[in-house]
Amino acid sequence: MKSCSGKHDFKEALQDVGLRVTSGRLSVLTSLHQRGAQSADELSSTSDLDRVTAYRALKQLASAGILVPAPHSEGALRYELADHHTERITCTKCGVSETLPDCGLKKAHVRVLKGAHSFKEVRAHSVEFFGICNTCVLV
Repeated sequence: MKSCSGKHDFKEALQDVGLRVTSGRLSVLTSLHQRGAQSADELSSTSDLDRVTAYRALKQLASAGILVPAPHSEGALRYELADHHTERITCTKCGVSETLPDCGLKKAHVRVLKGAHSFKEVRAHSVEFFGICNTCVLV
């Protein structure tokens, strides 16, 4: 897979990790690329996949390192593409969430690895900040 600004080759990404290329897996990856982080329920409501197929595909793709859990304050576990190092800020009053531009944490990967004795590589990270949005601060 390429960076989030580049073109993705999902078939190649699946083959690279030893997974069969299926229409369900391709549908999940395409949907996450187009819409961002989603849960199995969200995927099944916006595609032709049933909930069980979406859930299994998410788990398999996460185990293979193509997906990572996305930060989310409430509800079902959501996943996003591993190469989309997403950072968000979420309002603690109304729940509105906004994706932030680059957080600058890539340099922190080096510090993290220096402190981690059992790891050689950081492949992805997720960060969620919490605050009060402009609408709620006026209330």
